[in-house]
Amino acid sequence: MNQRSYDVIIIGAGIVGLCTAFYSAKAGLRVAVLDRSTPGSGTTSKAAGMLGIQAEFRSPNPLYHLAKESIALYKTLTNELLEYQTTSLDWTSSGAIKLAFTHSEHKQLSDIQPWQVQHGDRAELLDRQSLQILAPAVTKEACAGLYFPNEVHVQPKQVARAFEHSLYELGVDVFPYTTATSVSSNRVTTRTDTLYGEQIVIATGHESIANTPWPVTPVKGEIIKVRPRRQLSQQTIFYNGWYAVPKQDGEWLLGATSTHSEDTTISVNGVLELLTNTQAFLPDLRDSEITAMWSGIRPKSTVDSPFISPHPTLHSVWLVGGHNRNGILLGPITGKCVTERLLGNEVNDAFTSIKAGEHIEHHHQSEKS
Repeated sequence: MNQRSYDVIIIGAGIVGLCTAFYSAKAGLRVAVLDRSTPGSGTTSKAAGMLGIQAEFRSPNPLYHLAKESIALYKTLTNELLEYQTTSLDWTSSGAIKLAFTHSEHKQLSDIQPWQVQHGDRAELLDRQSLQILAPAVTKEACAGLYFPNEVHVQPKQVARAFEHSLYELGVDVFPYTTATSVSSNRVTTRTDTLYGEQIVIATGHESIANTPWPVTPVKGEIIKVRPRRQLSQQTIFYNGWYAVPKQDGEWLLGATSTHSEDTTISVNGVLELLTNTQAFLPDLRDSEITAMWSGIRPKSTVDSPFISPHPTLHSVWLVGGHNRNGILLGPITGKCVTERLLGNEVNDAFTSIKAGEHIEHHHQSEKS
């Protein structure tokens, strides 16, 4: 790699890094992206792709409003990214249902529905009979459901591929299999060379760079892909942290977030727990064929919410991450907000800023380049 100079160097080519590179390049900045593997091959590729804004949030907090902005960006991106290549995002407007099995769970759904309607979203409270009419494959043990007709999901690998192709067309330099070993103001050192940038963005998911504060803890999630023998619900189904997502190819993704861990081993206990809990609300899953299974690590913020923050001690270095299970959902709005900061614009959003001396955890990048 020859010594080069850029307006911005982005370390990490997951969904957040890719979106940041896309919007930065669109704004006319000279951009380089480094990744220790290939773009979108880490946490992004392991996600189920739900853009579950309504199912995700229990109150209209600031992140809820950011998520709505991100969905609006996705609607534009579905066509805009096609200008650069032919891969679609696999945008699927299937709707979603959040289930209740007890009186207290029913009450929780009843509390969510009014404020979502007040904020312009569709949310319909279903009794047992209405739930069975809409989604007859759901167990009759469910006493109620909250139906979100406008919830959508995408195919994360295709989203990452679409952004990657757009970066080449926009003149971004993409460096796969390149590990950043150290960062200082205006400089990134790799195992083979040094890159110079006016500004640097660190967006490395659950892994940090040596001597760089990184308020993220890894959370393991497991997913099983199945092919049902009969048609199930058309909607994504949620219950108590478990979910089942129908994909356009007729297969379903069953998943949940489990323990704080960097271990990507697929455990027997994890698989049993996942199958047991999803079958409890979709009994017909029991006859499905298992076609694949995998696990991934999600970057959970230790400062309460996703962050876009100046480095506490290094000038012109930005820390961006902590999206946990909402990386795909919040990717576009994160990239947009980071770009505004890079351009020196005032941004009033819900992303957290990190203070010097704040408790930080480290999970260092492995040396792959």
